[in-house]
Amino acid sequence: MSEDRKYPPTYTLAQLQTALRTDEAWWGAITAIRAIGDYTVVTFVRPRPAKRPVTLLPMIGNAAPPPPEGTALVVTGEAMIKSVSMKIAAFRKG
Repeated sequence: MSEDRKYPPTYTLAQLQTALRTDEAWWGAITAIRAIGDYTVVTFVRPRPAKRPVTLLPMIGNAAPPPPEGTALVVTGEAMIKSVSMKIAAFRKG
């Protein structure tokens, strides 16, 4: 079962990361991140991931940045960060 959640465009990248870490515990694992209008819309799918929080990083052009040590890429997408569209990548510890 999937669930879409909207996040305000006023969030910083750190605020969005905190919100996603909290919401994954309720809604399931992140499968998509996209900017729709002025909002970031994230799709979650159950089951919930093990207690390994996501880390969000800005993309480098159209490429994901190098993964933080011990993590793997989960999804890339687009988010509204401080009301500006930003390509981002989500990583999770393996």
